Amino acid sequence: MMSITVGWDGTGCLVAAEYALEQINYRQDILPEYELIMLWNDTQVLFAAYSPTLSNRVRYPNVYRTVPIGTNVFSDPYIWFIKEYGWSRVGFISKSAISFSMVSQLYFVMLCIFSSFTCPGA
Repeated sequence: MMSITVGWDGTGCLVAAEYALEQINYRQDILPEYELIMLWNDTQVLFAAYSPTLSNRVRYPNVYRTVPIGTNVFSDPYIWFIKEYGWSRVGFISKSAISFSMVSQLYFVMLCIFSSFTCPGA
């Protein structure tokens, strides 16, 4: 998923990918009788992509993920667990990578809005 038109232009990745293809195709001890080619606009199915950014169909028209982005998938079990233990205040800790923090914040806010809990910092 190298973008050469939006944001960081990715030209360093493009050069590296072209070089890797050239080297692999040149060597006879790696994949003999095959030639690797660069494909553009090929459909990609991602099995662990949580970032809501990937929902942007303009920027990523050929990207599909197996991880649902809907809040109910994750917030419903959290709400059940919190109600089961009778908690009235909750917090949410996540990895600091931007894709994790974006999703974590979304679920945290949705949890607070739809469940009538007091959420510090929300």
